[in-house]
Amino acid sequence: MGARAVVPLPFEWAPGDNTPPPVATECLVTYDAVSLYLACRASDPDPSAIRAHLMDRDAIDTLIQDDHVGFMIDTYNDKRRAFQFRVNPLGVQADAIFSEMDGVEDWSWDTIWASAGTIGPGGFVVEVAIPFKQIRFPGASEPQTWGFEAFRSYPRNVRHRISSRYTDRSKSCILCQENTLEGFSGIAPGRNIELDPTVTARRTDERAELPSGRWRRAR
Repeated sequence: MGARAVVPLPFEWAPGDNTPPPVATECLVTYDAVSLYLACRASDPDPSAIRAHLMDRDAIDTLIQDDHVGFMIDTYNDKRRAFQFRVNPLGVQADAIFSEMDGVEDWSWDTIWASAGTIGPGGFVVEVAIPFKQIRFPGASEPQTWGFEAFRSYPRNVRHRISSRYTDRSKSCILCQENTLEGFSGIAPGRNIELDPTVTARRTDERAELPSGRWRRAR
């Protein structure tokens, strides 16, 4: 198992302006040679008010109305593109590619990863495992630094949006303000190969006598 990092979420950026959030959230990040592992403990003073629904994957219009946590991971740390993963308290997934160039989230992107969520007396907990073979990153031998943000949506009378990073309103970019995680080593991107076997056949039958003759194979 690689190094572990504890990532607090100390900033509410909407509706507050980098103010202390109304609830505490703490995330953990670690990895091994196979996967990146993330977990968040989302405290809540009133767990009965937690919003969580079972829904289709990537049903983002519904998921954003639920409580959920998410992660932005800029594996090349180039401030241009990041993988985004969101999970609600029941473990429902949504994933996307975020592009800094046009400021959009492409929810048509899907990868294979595992998630789980549990609601308890103090809030909810989510756990995520993302296989390295499912994401792209440099194949360098030296330790890597990735851009990273953990965030939480806490919808009550208003939707509180909480983040691990400080949001500078004077900057129009998002990925340029991400936190960083340093020291990823001993990992390698996968070599995914998709095999699609296809068979094409043709057959023609004919009747010697119409309309009641028997069918026979012509070629």
